[in-house]
Amino acid sequence: MAEQRNYRRAQQAKKNPAGAPPSIVLNQIDVRPWTRREQDVTSWRNAHRSAESYIPRRLLLYDLYADVELDGHVEAVTGKRRDAVTTANWQFVDKEGKPVDAINQLIDSVGFEELLEEIINSKFWGYSILEPTFYQNEDGSWEMSPNLIPRLNYRPELGIVAKDSTAEDGINIREGYYAKTIMEVGKVKDLGLYLKAAPYQVLKRGGLGDWALFVQVFGNPIVDATWDGFDEGQRLKLLEAITALGSGGALVRPAGTDVKLIENKTNANGDLQDKFMVFLNKEISKALLGSTETTEASKSSGYAQSETHADQDERKNESDINFTRRILNSRFIPILRAHGFDVQGGRFIIEGEDNELTVKESFDMQMRLLDKGLPIDDDFFYETYGIPKPANYTQIKKDKEAEKEERIKAQNNPKTGKTVKLSEDDDDDDDDLIEKLKKLLVRFFGFAPAWIGAKETVSKVETLTCCSETHLITMSDDQFANLGKLVKAVAKADGKAILYPELVYQYITLFAKAFVKGWKGERLVQLAEYGIEYGALDPKMQTAWEMNIFKFSTVKAAYESKQVNELFRKAKNFAEFERMVRKLYGVQNRNWLITEYNTAYQTAEAASTYYRLMGQLNTFPYWQYKTIGDDRVRDSHRPLHDIILPANHPLWRKIFPPNGWGCRCYVVPRLATEVNPDQVEQNIAFVTSFIETDAEWAKAKKSGFAVNRAEIQEVFTKVQQYSSSPDKVLKKVLDMGARDWKLKEAQELQRSKPSSWQASDPRVIDELWDRYQVSDTRASLPDYAARPVSIEKTLLAKANMGESTKYQLLGELEAVLKNPDEVWINDLGGGVMDSFVYIRYYPNQVIRVVARLDEAGNLQITGWDSIQDAPDQSRRGLVVKR
Repeated sequence: MAEQRNYRRAQQAKKNPAGAPPSIVLNQIDVRPWTRREQDVTSWRNAHRSAESYIPRRLLLYDLYADVELDGHVEAVTGKRRDAVTTANWQFVDKEGKPVDAINQLIDSVGFEELLEEIINSKFWGYSILEPTFYQNEDGSWEMSPNLIPRLNYRPELGIVAKDSTAEDGINIREGYYAKTIMEVGKVKDLGLYLKAAPYQVLKRGGLGDWALFVQVFGNPIVDATWDGFDEGQRLKLLEAITALGSGGALVRPAGTDVKLIENKTNANGDLQDKFMVFLNKEISKALLGSTETTEASKSSGYAQSETHADQDERKNESDINFTRRILNSRFIPILRAHGFDVQGGRFIIEGEDNELTVKESFDMQMRLLDKGLPIDDDFFYETYGIPKPANYTQIKKDKEAEKEERIKAQNNPKTGKTVKLSEDDDDDDDDLIEKLKKLLVRFFGFAPAWIGAKETVSKVETLTCCSETHLITMSDDQFANLGKLVKAVAKADGKAILYPELVYQYITLFAKAFVKGWKGERLVQLAEYGIEYGALDPKMQTAWEMNIFKFSTVKAAYESKQVNELFRKAKNFAEFERMVRKLYGVQNRNWLITEYNTAYQTAEAASTYYRLMGQLNTFPYWQYKTIGDDRVRDSHRPLHDIILPANHPLWRKIFPPNGWGCRCYVVPRLATEVNPDQVEQNIAFVTSFIETDAEWAKAKKSGFAVNRAEIQEVFTKVQQYSSSPDKVLKKVLDMGARDWKLKEAQELQRSKPSSWQASDPRVIDELWDRYQVSDTRASLPDYAARPVSIEKTLLAKANMGESTKYQLLGELEAVLKNPDEVWINDLGGGVMDSFVYIRYYPNQVIRVVARLDEAGNLQITGWDSIQDAPDQSRRGLVVKR
């Protein structure tokens, strides 16, 4: 690869035309030619996705654009827009409106015309980078060269020009010397108008080929040749003569043969192909110009229609000239200043153009200045716009000022508790965020603790991860919404409770929020995403992740409950106990909590990336391991930087990030054309050896890392639990009932319900089946968190067999699943936390639905019944909705 790069550099011109100085950036990068490949609509879509992915790559898109520009119609349409700008009478004037000779010499140079063309080309190609250079010719006149930087090396989101078309690092053009000499044109994320025109041009190219074949088949006469049927040599000579038949119609044939040329009288006239070509050209014109009739007229168009389109072209030209002028004045003038030209107060204009603002433009500008706080005399508006000034103007002014002061006093009145806002939207934004968080937690986990959204002072807590990366999470003053509640709960239980609900809800909520944030894309670490849209979590996947968080949070809360119980027994009085608890959660436990929060966040982030990349294996069959690349990267991760492996290789089960507490590594997808197969084989051997021999990697493995959490669907692995026997802890939690969780009595909940239960008749069985059937043997109903809960047809049928009357409860099955009053996780299915128990209260009934969770994440109903007589026997375990 190195030899190839040196070869490319050796081929670059040593001297530019007319003695123009070389581009500094261009001499530091490798330039590859366009890849001329067969393009189709699928290629266009893949290129578009690649350019809009989380780590954008525009190679495919620019290769496609290079082919689009070869189209004659595209050249005609884009040329109209370029010509309008390059033929305008550009002039540079100083602050007094007088021409500046040195810069006007530049305007009259070939290089300035090329600069104008590249500025307009940014409309078609999107974001562009130029490095203008300036020089004096033989007679001392100033000239310039725009020096378009090769587009394949652009990394606009990062502000760098890459060393080659596939590199991630390069020259930072927004800092130091280059910030003064590099000119960026267009928006960073702009992909240009060619994106809209490309699919039509691709179809047009294929259509032309089909049309050429059509002409060849139906445009030539049919040759009817006869031979005696016996002499094979005669037949071959006749065939050779027909093949040699030229445009002059001369034919030499063997004796005894006959040849007739029959005119092709088919009715196929190519009208369909012609209409298709016309349609495609019109669509290209619309995409690039906004009109069609000024490029080529249709049979149905008339003078009025052409005049309308010409007017549209004129407005488009005005828009292009204004765009170019703004770029010159805002981006090009600083470049001129950096090269020593006197541009103080100067600007580019079109000579003879009316630069006066309209009355409306003036008024809008002045009102914006007034809104920004610029003092403007009222008399200015009266005099400028001819508005009559009221006779009692002074009194009206005083009344308005007094009214304003009264309003401010009322807002600051301590009795109302209101204060003046700096921004009317500030508090609303906070409230909206809190409400969104509540809804998110309810949707994902089924509950949102009451302390979410409480109006209290918060503090920001920083911690350094193992990679020395500072993360920040927001916590309340006492770390929990009210740490005092925990202290009181321990005292009330005399330090003997197995588990304190305050801890469980805190951890489930916090880790759920971290996981959802990471999954949704509020990223701490930049991970790859190539072109596919993110949808909702797969229901099975969702259940697996949340069960892992449920269990980890419960075991962690049980461990810390034991800690605070021990502190309670050691403390001499309540005040000392409270100080000991605050100390415990102020240092060690807080640091662990932040680390676990970050782990949940990064695991979700990496898992989200993994599933997206798995959906793009056909396009990107290779993945590349990346570290952040700074001096804080740990030694055990640095050797893996830039390692490329096949996306489906088993090694990704061991090295897919995160690979340690606070790991910042990520993965980048790669095209097959970007990868050297021989190097991949070497990488496989190296990684296999490395993870088996590196001591630090072995430690990470013992700590629960060196696994692909996206595959095992675990945020926290078994070795990261707060107990060596987590199942034993969970079994103790399963004995906790409604009173332990501080829930209301069942009878009280029944009395609060407005609607009574009514028994259903047997027809409800068929109604449910017809509404939710998903196969011949199974129906599926959604629960409150959108999890699919299946029920077997045979189980439904048993509800009306023999003396069974369980069908009477089936009318409420949907309501119990979708709007339960409580959901418990316990061991009714025979395993630890393998059953979801949905409970719904009515004034005259309590209905329970039990669904078993299998290892694949499927929830299947195993039964439903009335627990009216003994509801508390079913209210045990971990309550996840209340």
